[in-house]
Amino acid sequence: MASHTTSFRELLQGGIATATHVIKKETRDVYASYFKKFCEFCIANEYPDPAAVRHHELSSLMVAFMESVSASAAVSNQTAEKIRAAVANYYGSYERRDAAGPDKWMVVTDANGNKYGLGNPAKDAFVRQFMRGLRKRKSTEFSQRQATPISLNMLRVLYCHLANAKGFSEVVSRRSCVCVLWYVPDQ
Repeated sequence: MASHTTSFRELLQGGIATATHVIKKETRDVYASYFKKFCEFCIANEYPDPAAVRHHELSSLMVAFMESVSASAAVSNQTAEKIRAAVANYYGSYERRDAAGPDKWMVVTDANGNKYGLGNPAKDAFVRQFMRGLRKRKSTEFSQRQATPISLNMLRVLYCHLANAKGFSEVVSRRSCVCVLWYVPDQ
């Protein structure tokens, strides 16, 4: 029996590949696209690239970016959720985990007074609260109104109009017995 020893590094890489492929390639591509846009937003606003530095204000930058995207009436809260998921996925991967882990965000001050972030900025309470508020705001903006029922008087007007209109009179007269059976006038 030939023994093939697999190194820890090889086993780890296999585990990372398995964990990565749980998410479909199309979804990973969407996440990569939104994370790239988030990085561009940070750089455009004179902050360090989030792919290179975990700036202590990353959660605030995420909220600002999602607000800028979701401010448009055409953009749904699904877009903001994709941005949040893209950032969570980026910082939640095994290679990018740090002492705080993938499920929380902390701001730490070192001995020199410099602040830096640890963990996953998408898991910050401010981001979660923003997402709840956005869902609530979007649900009130786009609430459907209940249809107004047609009154009996309006049905009479429609019937008379269709009975006398060209092209409709023949159809209406053929179906008038159904209409008469369906509509019983007030006694």
